[in-house]
Amino acid sequence: MIDFISPLEPNTSKAKGIIKTLLTEPLYMNQFSWQNGLDYRDFILAVWRTLLKQENTKQKASLVNDLIGQEKALKLISDQINIAV
Repeated sequence: MIDFISPLEPNTSKAKGIIKTLLTEPLYMNQFSWQNGLDYRDFILAVWRTLLKQENTKQKASLVNDLIGQEKALKLISDQINIAV
């Protein structure tokens, strides 16, 4: 049996690029801060909700939601955020 590594689905790849842009823009570099004792999933969900509500990010965040849904979006956000605990 041959295992193939399939490339990201086009929608996932596009969503990943959008999320990376949203999270690396200078305006957001210091907006999200980790608090000790905070549940990691709650933190990622708070980041996602913020992106969906902010005037300057909600259009792109909504597009990500339309492309891949919330659960995959949360996974991509988690992949982009590096928390040194």
